[in-house]
Amino acid sequence: MSLNRKLLVFVLVLVAAGASQAQVRVGVYGPMVGGSAQMGTSMRNGARLAVEQINASGGVLGKKIELVERDDEATPEKGIRAVHELLDKEKVVAVLGPDMRRLMIEHPEISTRLVIALGRRLREMNERLSRQSFQTVQSRVAVVLSELVAQELADGAEQANVLVKATQADLAQLAG
Repeated sequence: MSLNRKLLVFVLVLVAAGASQAQVRVGVYGPMVGGSAQMGTSMRNGARLAVEQINASGGVLGKKIELVERDDEATPEKGIRAVHELLDKEKVVAVLGPDMRRLMIEHPEISTRLVIALGRRLREMNERLSRQSFQTVQSRVAVVLSELVAQELADGAEQANVLVKATQADLAQLAG
């Protein structure tokens, strides 16, 4: 799978986690200087191109992706530092790098922190969606009630004498 597709799939999964943010921040790290710079800059340029293409087509679910880059100078110590900085300081929702698998195996706290952060963001999104869904149902019920009142008024009822009798199930069915 190309980096473009991996980035898109990864961000689609995590875009909800960044739902409260104006942009979805994704971290990328790798060797940008030294003997491995060619590999690192190729990876970074591929990620930049993917982000540019995704953002040009409207982003992911309307959110633009912001790429946050770090150089690990091809050293494991700087790689782990880069990942911690991306997670702690930059508050990215995803991290892409040449050795993330190795880092997560050797430093299980990274995996734990990513899962906890994702879970926290998904819980926040779920709570936000729950509130919005409730408001949407309330809005639909209000529209249905106003239509019933308008129908009664059109049928000759006086404004002060409109009585609407409906069960909660009736309103839920009417509201869709």
